[in-house]
Amino acid sequence: MSSAAGPDIRELSPEAYEAAIPGLAALLVDAVDGGASVNFLAGVTESEAAAWWTERIDLVQSRVLTPFVAYVDEDLR
Repeated sequence: MSSAAGPDIRELSPEAYEAAIPGLAALLVDAVDGGASVNFLAGVTESEAAAWWTERIDLVQSRVLTPFVAYVDEDLR
C-alpha cells in the first residue's frame, strides 16, 4: 500500500510476530530516543527492547495478545 493512502495495518501471526521482533525493538528504541513516553526510560537498548517483545511470544501464540503493526511502503512504523 502506498504511503499516500496511509499506513497498511496488519495483524501478525505468531510466526510473523517472532520475525518482526528485531524491527519492533529498533522501532521502540527509536521512539524512546525521540522522546516518546512509552513506559521505557531513555537509553533503552535494542537487546532490552527485543527481550520485552520476546517475553510476549507465549501470549501471541496462545492468542491472548493480538499484535497489529503499521507499515508504510513496506517499512515497519
